This record gives sequence, structure tokens and C-alpha cells, in this order.
Amino acid sequence: MGRVSPAHPARAGRNPWEVMAVKPAGHSSSTREAEIELEAWAPTCEGCLCEAVDALVDCFVTPPRPAASEAIEWTHISNDPEDLLGYLLDWVVYHRRVFGRIPVTTSIERSNGWDIRFETADLNGGENALESVYVRTIGLRSEPGGWHCDVSLDRSVESDELACTPAPEAIPRIQHVISSAPAQLG
Repeated sequence: MGRVSPAHPARAGRNPWEVMAVKPAGHSSSTREAEIELEAWAPTCEGCLCEAVDALVDCFVTPPRPAASEAIEWTHISNDPEDLLGYLLDWVVYHRRVFGRIPVTTSIERSNGWDIRFETADLNGGENALESVYVRTIGLRSEPGGWHCDVSLDRSVESDELACTPAPEAIPRIQHVISSAPAQLG
């Protein structure tokens, strides 16, 4: 059994036998008339991004989520995970409003960019209408035991205009549908 030195600068002021716990992944969301608050956490940055997407989807879809009917994969070239988080939230709102589709399963891996996979489903129309969303604040950070993000969004259900922030043109993306048959998603 190894010993942790209390003199180690990163551990100053802490119990030398304290074990840093890794938090399991999770998320929460709350909606009010004019705002949405999202919180997500996970052991990895990629997991935290997935949880943040799930938190937003939970704001306008009641469980159980519909079955996936299509998978979409793309690589997002960016070094900043906070920028990617803003892009992913915009993607969800845009595709919900324009195409009536939401991601029901999200996976993200980091390689030469961010490899993103959304398994998406059609909505029936009975879900909460989320017409326009403005990102007020995004915070994504590494913490002891994992990653954590807080997002505040302003929302409107009365606007006829889509208000998502477009992704910066300087960031190249490759997007393609890889499957539209439900049997191939499993």
C-alpha cells in the first residue's frame, strides 16, 4: 500500500489518507418561464459533454425517450471543449425545431478532434416547444474527481425566429448519416 505525503503541494491541508472519489456521471436541469439551467458532471470531459446534452433534451422530452431511428456521426475539429459544448447545445435546439428530432443517445470520443455520435429520434409534437434559446453562460471545468459544467440559457416559446448561435465558420466539421434503419442501431 502506497503512502501519500502530506507535504505534497497538491495535497497541502488535506488528510494524507483521504481518497479522492470519482463522481458517477449525471445531470440535472430546471426550466422556468424565461430560462433553463443545466448542470452536468462525469469522470471525463467527454462524459460531461454527453450529460449536458442529455440535460437539455430532458427539458423538453418526458421519459421514456422515443426509440432511435437514425444515427449521425461527425468529427468536430476544435481544441476548446467549452466551444464544443455550445455547439452541441445549439445543434440539439436547431434539430429539435427544424427537423423535429432529438438525440436519445450521445457518445463523444476525443481523437483528432471530437468524434460525436447522436442516435436520434422523431418527436410526436406533444413535447415542450423550445423555439429559441440564447446561451447566457457556459462553464466547463475539470474538478477533483471529474468534470463539471453549468449552463444558463434564456428561452422563448413565442419567437418565430430561430435564435441559435451558428457554429463558427472557421471550425471545419464533417457530418454524415450512417444509418437510418432502427435494427442497425443496436
